[in-house]
Amino acid sequence: MKKEVEKKGGFKSIEILDEKIYSETDTAVVKVRVIFKDGSSGDESYTLHKTKNGWKINMNK
Repeated sequence: MKKEVEKKGGFKSIEILDEKIYSETDTAVVKVRVIFKDGSSGDESYTLHKTKNGWKINMNK
């Protein structure tokens, strides 16, 4: 992922498109639009897990 981001000039912005929180499992699914400095963009979904230190992204898709 790092090489792809660098190839596109880095991040310009990230927009949250949707979020769903599942309190029974302490998880959430967040859909984001990533806009890169080269003008390209892409939509991604991430699963987050609630911990005692806050929400953490699960990068194991």
